[in-house]
Amino acid sequence: MNKKVFLIILLFIPFMISAKECDYDRHEEYEKLAGNITYENDYVKSENRFSIVIYNMFEDMYANYNGKKYKPNAENTVTVPNITPGSNVMIYIYADDGCAEIKVINEMEPYFNPYYGTSVCSGYEDKIAVCQFQFTSSKVTESLIEEAKKNYDHIIVQNPEKEEDEKKDGFVYRILEFIRNWGIKILLVALTTFGAITLYSSKLRKIKHGI
Repeated sequence: MNKKVFLIILLFIPFMISAKECDYDRHEEYEKLAGNITYENDYVKSENRFSIVIYNMFEDMYANYNGKKYKPNAENTVTVPNITPGSNVMIYIYADDGCAEIKVINEMEPYFNPYYGTSVCSGYEDKIAVCQFQFTSSKVTESLIEEAKKNYDHIIVQNPEKEEDEKKDGFVYRILEFIRNWGIKILLVALTTFGAITLYSSKLRKIKHGI
């Protein structure tokens, strides 16, 4: 065998030996422990970046985000920093068992609304969605807010006339329905009553005159 080939094989033997096979029993235990792992978002306004803080990690676990490993600190916590707003985050949690991940954190980071609580939204905090929330699923611009305010104001101006028309239409409709349902019956009752009054009035006159 060529000496160079032999030397290359010798160089790779330690890596081949150190390659760890999956311990399925341990992996199952780690998966159970991973059920207790929780996380939360932490927004750093000065940097316009998010951090994801992962809790209940163990010493022989680690998080992997974008190819970088994050080991837990003494409080069994991992912090994945510098995440851009609007990012689709995939964090894989691994354990020291030679197997695949034990948990996947999938988080779609929101956008910070810089106009929330400012004069731009004054008076519209409870009226338009882009002024109601500090974090949104899409970017909020001042022009977007102004357009939303204009649309809201236009609807408010139009509403009183529309409501008045609806009231009028509803009133006329109820009258027509009442006439359709009860008109004939009322007419018959009126005619019957009128006939009875006429008949009894005639008889009363005859009685008075001794006829």
